[in-house]
Amino acid sequence: MSTNDTTLKLRLSRLLWKMGYFVRRNVPVSTYTPGEYTTKRVDITDIDVLGSIWDEDLRPDRIVCECKSGGRAKPLDRCFWIRGVMHFFEAKKGYLIVKEGGIIPASVGHRMGVTVIDQKNLSDLEKRYDIDMDKWIGYCSPGLDNKIFEYKKTLKEAFRRQLNYLIYGYWKDPEYYQLKRLVTIGREISSKFSSTSDASKWFSLESLCLLTSSLVTFCQKLYLTESSRIYDETSTQLLGGLISKIEREGIAESAVKFFESYIESQYGDKSPLKSEQIDLNPDYMEKLVELISRLVNRPHEARLLPSFMDVVCFEFLFKGKTLTKDELHSYSEHNDVFLMAKLAKNVVGFYLDSTKIKTTIFEPLINF
Repeated sequence: MSTNDTTLKLRLSRLLWKMGYFVRRNVPVSTYTPGEYTTKRVDITDIDVLGSIWDEDLRPDRIVCECKSGGRAKPLDRCFWIRGVMHFFEAKKGYLIVKEGGIIPASVGHRMGVTVIDQKNLSDLEKRYDIDMDKWIGYCSPGLDNKIFEYKKTLKEAFRRQLNYLIYGYWKDPEYYQLKRLVTIGREISSKFSSTSDASKWFSLESLCLLTSSLVTFCQKLYLTESSRIYDETSTQLLGGLISKIEREGIAESAVKFFESYIESQYGDKSPLKSEQIDLNPDYMEKLVELISRLVNRPHEARLLPSFMDVVCFEFLFKGKTLTKDELHSYSEHNDVFLMAKLAKNVVGFYLDSTKIKTTIFEPLINF
């Protein structure tokens, strides 16, 4: 990857964030196949820039982007490649940033939902969104990019499996599984978490940002749910939907009956385990339902929460910058920063309570 390609990715990331997207770069596209003893990851390709945005009803949409600064890039070929990745990620839009576009790639790309943008177009868009070319924002920072590479090498020693999920597994999973897995990962690292390590700080902040994205997407399924039914519907969706929940409950009940029969036949005694004691809900269910209720009651703010959390985490908390109303308002000028901060604090509270991570890194937000 050339330095020019990296700069294009950073510029496009900043532009998409300004448009309201939650953005990540170099997102791997992977799948898993059964191995002899475990599943094996198969890496397919990677996405230069992936953006996520949510409608007012919390329905997510994605944009898949590729950046090519060289003159040898074939825009028409890349349009078809982007379209395939868009289909895989259920994205409605694609951006192709190239040195020179051309009429034919632009026309064909338009039919496929891919916008071909040359570097002059990109500069014009940056002007329209009043972007300061010398100012990088949060995760859209060349300095952070270099650090993340080193953090991953450091974290692999102690947290290889957990790190691999953040890098690879997260992007292939449905939101309900992402949510549960991120909480589990937080618990797994909590005993070894070092609040003085920049690598650990990045890992925790990145986990929180991804959790926020998954939560908002999860809330879409409960957007029209009556408040009295949110608990039951959350339970259903956490298990992958109604059919999946019925199947899992059936498996659990069959296991209990088998255990009862085995205890009685082998020991002539009654089993201490009863089917009514089986609860498939996680132990943080009450806190999760409380958080979801708050988010679905503020859909306009909730839809903006992932990008807001991203700038709070990586422009302020990670850098140790003072979190003030004026500073925060400069990054969120069209929103009520106190209300956004309140929702962000709710998410942080749930994350800390459910994972048991002990850290002071979130205190500037909690005390905001």
